[in-house]
Amino acid sequence: MEHLDFFPQHGWEIRHRMEVPGREAQRFPFDDLEFAPTVLTFLRRAYPQGIFQHQKIALSAYLKGESVCLTTGTASGKSLVFQSAALDCLTRDSAACVMAIYPMKALGNEQKDRWEQAFQLAGMDVSVGRIDGNVAPALRLGILEKSRLLIFTPDILHAWLLSNLNQPAVIRFLRRVRLMVIDEVHTYSGVFGSNSAFLFRRLRHLMGLLDSHPRFIAASATMARPQEHLQALLGVPFRVVGPELDTSPRYPLEVLFAHPPATRSLEPVVDLLHHLAQQTDSRFIAFVNSRKQVELISSLLSRMHREEAKTGKEGKEKGKDKEEDVVEEEESLSAARAVLEQLQVLPYRAGYEEHDRAFIQERLSSGNLKGVISTSALELGLDIPHLDLCVLIGVPDSATSLQQRIGRIGRHKPGTVILVHGGDVVDHLVFADPPSLFNRPFAESTLYLENPYMQYIHALCLARPGGEHAQVLLATHRTSDTFNSVIEWPPGFMELCRAEYTGNTPRELLSMKNEGKDRPNYVFPLREVGSQFKVERAQGPTSASLGSLSFSQLMREAYPGAVYYYASVPYRVVKVNIKQHTVQVRREKNYTTRPGRLPEALFPRLTPEGVMQAQQRGRLIALEAQTMVRESINGLYEQRGGKETFYPYPLPRELGFSHDQPFFSHNYFTSGVLLTHPALQQEGVNLQALAGWLYEAFFVVLPVERQEIGFSADTFRHALSPYIHPGQPFLALYDQVYGSLRLSSRLLMPEVLPQVFLEACLLTADSALPEDLKTTRQALAEMTAETWLMPAQRLYLEHRQVVTPPGRERVLLPGSKGLLMRTHEEFLVQRLVTFGGNLCYEGVPASMAGSAASSMPQVIDVAEIPGESQIGWYDPQTQTIEPAPLETVQLSAEMGEMLPPPDFSLLVHRLAMAQIALPPNISVLESVEALREGLLSWIG
Repeated sequence: MEHLDFFPQHGWEIRHRMEVPGREAQRFPFDDLEFAPTVLTFLRRAYPQGIFQHQKIALSAYLKGESVCLTTGTASGKSLVFQSAALDCLTRDSAACVMAIYPMKALGNEQKDRWEQAFQLAGMDVSVGRIDGNVAPALRLGILEKSRLLIFTPDILHAWLLSNLNQPAVIRFLRRVRLMVIDEVHTYSGVFGSNSAFLFRRLRHLMGLLDSHPRFIAASATMARPQEHLQALLGVPFRVVGPELDTSPRYPLEVLFAHPPATRSLEPVVDLLHHLAQQTDSRFIAFVNSRKQVELISSLLSRMHREEAKTGKEGKEKGKDKEEDVVEEEESLSAARAVLEQLQVLPYRAGYEEHDRAFIQERLSSGNLKGVISTSALELGLDIPHLDLCVLIGVPDSATSLQQRIGRIGRHKPGTVILVHGGDVVDHLVFADPPSLFNRPFAESTLYLENPYMQYIHALCLARPGGEHAQVLLATHRTSDTFNSVIEWPPGFMELCRAEYTGNTPRELLSMKNEGKDRPNYVFPLREVGSQFKVERAQGPTSASLGSLSFSQLMREAYPGAVYYYASVPYRVVKVNIKQHTVQVRREKNYTTRPGRLPEALFPRLTPEGVMQAQQRGRLIALEAQTMVRESINGLYEQRGGKETFYPYPLPRELGFSHDQPFFSHNYFTSGVLLTHPALQQEGVNLQALAGWLYEAFFVVLPVERQEIGFSADTFRHALSPYIHPGQPFLALYDQVYGSLRLSSRLLMPEVLPQVFLEACLLTADSALPEDLKTTRQALAEMTAETWLMPAQRLYLEHRQVVTPPGRERVLLPGSKGLLMRTHEEFLVQRLVTFGGNLCYEGVPASMAGSAASSMPQVIDVAEIPGESQIGWYDPQTQTIEPAPLETVQLSAEMGEMLPPPDFSLLVHRLAMAQIALPPNISVLESVEALREGLLSWIG
């Protein structure tokens, strides 16, 4: 194999090889299926040799009137089931329409051609329409009226279709929908999946008002508990056809466990991909875990290719930025397109402008590329021809992700997978036990449908006066004084809808109502609870859009002074406008930057309203609380050749880019689990390292989406006697989504917390860890022993409630800080004023600190920062403020129920799996001390 020569020549080691066996195809006749003649014609022409077992079972279930979901592997022929069901539906009912929903526009573009081919093979004259963000709004109603099969993304259903219920064409279409096809349902997870679950229920509710009750045909990658996921996502029962019924062919794969030379840079990976592109006949796909890595690797490959073209020979001068590598095409706004036309290895990620994404997809589908570097965006079903090699840079997060990635190759001949050790703890574990790569858990749905902010977005869309429900009633000449629905909604949602329908919006949600106004479908997109930042490059009177980012992505890629890469082209961030949600950039040399990040600061709300649950295990106190998280950057590290320089904020204007504040921060409210124990106060305990170990162990036990959980360590600012005192350290795992999905709360499940601590011990049983973490390991062993062997008991909050007196309003005291709800900036209150009949603060946002400017937000638009804001009562009659007395809150174990003990057999089994010699008394476990000593010997 030509790529094998590369490894020994460049200092790599192949640590292990595995063979994934292939599978012979088994086909079955379909003439016994009672389909309409057009379907049988289609099957005979497209599949004359028969269909696979899972396809036949799914089609049989559809013919019996069931909603069906296939969870078989990549390239197993799930589209055949979609197409056959749609053909049958449209043949039997001449007025029927079919709605086909794909999670990405790129998938919808590709699938439109396949749908048209299916109708041609069936001999049916059916118009296939596609409506997504690329289709001009003026054309959409016409497409809706003339098409019987419509392809949508969930985003366009939310933002456009359900915003146009005053259009007769939209009402007629929804009345005629008899079948809904939903592809890639495993991607409907986290924020996007939770929003989509409400969207699908809104659709079902509105179509029900129009007497339309469609069935569903869905497809998914193999995932954990698909039945539960489908029920949560769509609210209807499904027949699931799983991978155990799959009889489609599969070619064998060879998996190489490759360890690169020791370095923190991407150079070894770039060298490998360059070799594959230039010295082999392979066509490869490489998966990385971040957008920034996609761009950097693609940019380095592009530079190597250009340098070789100039010199006429291979190689590059490593670690050295050449002076001739100047900014190119400064006069052109289409630098990205020019580069994309020349590359033989393309980048692919979310966040590209539509015209650039379409061009990349066109080149991928043409099959004339050597390779592509992608994030998880290409785990989905886009067809890239002739791939025979897959490079995994780091172990995928789940078995679902692994199967989706390696399923891109070996479709037409045997393939090779190169798993590159990425350097993290999970990679260490898998390389130490290679068979475990294929024994990891499948991805688990992370839908959490009781999120109040998410619920309110959809209540606002559906039930506000003049909203979706009211529009359909108006179109059908009906009225109603109350909001009613036969759909099964998540708990709390109907109450929100009824309150919104009658104009009784809860006070804490008024700021969202004001932000959404009459356009909540546009203001609140499905894919991000927060707003998006647009990246713009201005040149004279014109400008070019260079993608979009969420605030969290902005903190990694496009903070003030950063070098932001787009389609492998570098740009310097010269200004971030928080209020307008824009990022201004200019062209830059091929430098790289990384943010100087401070540990996340956490502000838990230790009040009866803020603490959701608490428990005690020995001396370990664990509680779940509403928390404000502050992420801060204090400067940037810039790499120029072999030299890295730190530029602290504020940035001087002489650099050509500037930032006049000492920090650039992102604040948001969420919830998290806080853990505190006396061992954390020992000298030498590295709290951040300990929190990081628990974070990694959390995903070993619970395979939720990694990007939605964060970790940090901090100290309490307020007391919660008798267990918590100011200055006491704590560890935290928290939801990284604004408003929280409460995913981190699962850490406090009785059987989960001990397992997470035990897995953290296993992760630290690695000689590669620094010796100075010995005290930290001891603290971990001590806490782990108590979680397993000490009784667990719930704790309850007791407090003396301080009630706001009648006629007064709770406010922030002048001189105190709050948080602007719209921009998430800190806000220093200077005084209270009445403006336009509304009580407002006058003060200074963080971005305006040091200037003479001020702003005047309404009181309801500034949130309290737990543990930092000072509270007072405002009397509107006298226009005076007095400090509010502090609430007395304490934790109590009285009447607290005992929690069930952990399953001790799990501990014994896990210790046996570790295959590490333990002291004899570990088998007896007569005390916490015995287990602690055993764990210490285990983890070194």
